[in-house]
Amino acid sequence: MAKNAPQRHTIAKITDRRGKVILEVTQKEYLVMESNGAIASYSEYNNIILEDGVGWNPAMLSQRPPIHIAVCAVCRKRRKPKTHGLVSVAGARLCVCGRLCCPKHRRQSSRDNKWRCPSCHRRHVLKRLLTPVFFRKREKTL
Repeated sequence: MAKNAPQRHTIAKITDRRGKVILEVTQKEYLVMESNGAIASYSEYNNIILEDGVGWNPAMLSQRPPIHIAVCAVCRKRRKPKTHGLVSVAGARLCVCGRLCCPKHRRQSSRDNKWRCPSCHRRHVLKRLLTPVFFRKREKTL
């Protein structure tokens, strides 16, 4: 009959800036001593799927290179559908206003190739459309 040896349970709590818990991910590691004296090591990890499609668990922070995660500002702001808004740092882009956006919520402008959140992108497009209506180019004469 197998005997259970020491166990280790780890709970990783991911919080936002205000300290509100976004998500809890658990992992269990334990050793089992078999009847023939052999020791087997078991690990149980709960993975989550990030907004950019990457599967992640807290053990990935200790691998080489580590997979760091961040929170999409737009995902956390919107109420429908409720989502954790976590995205890998490699899959996220920073808006010109400083917000971090996941692939679902970022837009790339055609003229300057900068990444923008939806609200900054709307302002940029509106400015680009209205500028020729209210302003015109003048050539300098010498």
